[in-house]
Amino acid sequence: MGPVEELLTSENLSEGERESLKLIQRNSHKLMGLLTQILEFRTYENGKMQMDYSLGAMDRFLDGINTSLKKELKLSGMKLTSKISLEVELEKLYFNMLNAKADWLYTLPQWDTLLTQDRDL
Repeated sequence: MGPVEELLTSENLSEGERESLKLIQRNSHKLMGLLTQILEFRTYENGKMQMDYSLGAMDRFLDGINTSLKKELKLSGMKLTSKISLEVELEKLYFNMLNAKADWLYTLPQWDTLLTQDRDL
């Protein structure tokens, strides 16, 4: 347990002090993550590490929008080198986001210019 964690266990902190310590803790975790990325990049740059390329989050993204595409993709067996077409049906995508309760997406103001007002959305 580090010094910030030890201070956070103290019962004699005001709410403001506790929130400040939590902010310090979050920022130190972010800084540690950035330093780790820099060190990993330097290790790669010096030829001491191989990159492992994978679909990563892209496969989850494609799976999430697949039913909103004009022609659904065959996701099984997809590789990094696979060529794909992403012709999105905007109304379908919008309603899929509504069904998924993804309010952080379907409430974006950009939808106002993409969908017409004559539809009951």
